[in-house]
Amino acid sequence: FNKSIPNVSISDTLRFYAGIYLNGSDTFPIDNVDSTLNVVRGSHDPNDKVVQPMGKVRPAFVQEGNYLYYTIRFQNTGTASANFVRIRDALSEDLLIESFEMLSSSHDYRLEFINPDMVDFIFENINLPDSGTNFEQSMGYVSFRIKAVPTLEHGDVVENCAAIYFDNNEAVITNTTYTEIYEYLGLKETKNPENGLKLFPNPNRGSFRILLPSEHDSFARVRILDLSGRTTTSFNNVQLQEHTILIDGLALKNGMYLLQVMIDQEVYQSKMIISNE
Repeated sequence: FNKSIPNVSISDTLRFYAGIYLNGSDTFPIDNVDSTLNVVRGSHDPNDKVVQPMGKVRPAFVQEGNYLYYTIRFQNTGTASANFVRIRDALSEDLLIESFEMLSSSHDYRLEFINPDMVDFIFENINLPDSGTNFEQSMGYVSFRIKAVPTLEHGDVVENCAAIYFDNNEAVITNTTYTEIYEYLGLKETKNPENGLKLFPNPNRGSFRILLPSEHDSFARVRILDLSGRTTTSFNNVQLQEHTILIDGLALKNGMYLLQVMIDQEVYQSKMIISNE
């Protein structure tokens, strides 16, 4: 397939998503979609570290045992091949080392845990060419996931960085990643929002029905956000009719959206797929 390349700047974020579309019914469609967020980086920062999700997460994210996904990228920008590369990651004390799980790497490696909060990724005999000789082959990466301490609270920040050694040269220190535990004050999110909000049909063509728990029978605010977090549609003071909100005739492009309903100081949300085919 052919896709146009958008105009982007360094530090811009790009979100990619994928979904499974079924011809028949699905009793739990929310797990049919997923997305990933990436930061645009340039040639001046070939050795870096990224985390997903990036930015802010709610306390429930860590309380429920979700993973943080880290990727460390490296590139030999010297003038000769590197025979040996070591990545030393001093893991934050806010991460659970026992939940560490290696996902993938660009080259064969050996893993060493130096102490409870430090891990080494060792590439022996890697023979990594310099970027001037072979730009594409001069790069590599490691990717892993790990859980945060579940008792982290609003305002806590998980910081992490790594040191990259090429042969016996001085370490290259990556940027520091930040994941902030943030509670959106004034709204109380349900522990498992998809159990409280029912959306059907899903996927839909812009017309759908939202069913809320029976204890709610007042006015609500409805927002639909795209995957960059931008509000595409918003309705204020929507009156429920028998705990139900009817939305009809929205002109939305195909894709995945986040539906939010705020009512009685609570917020319910669900992923929604628009399929106009």
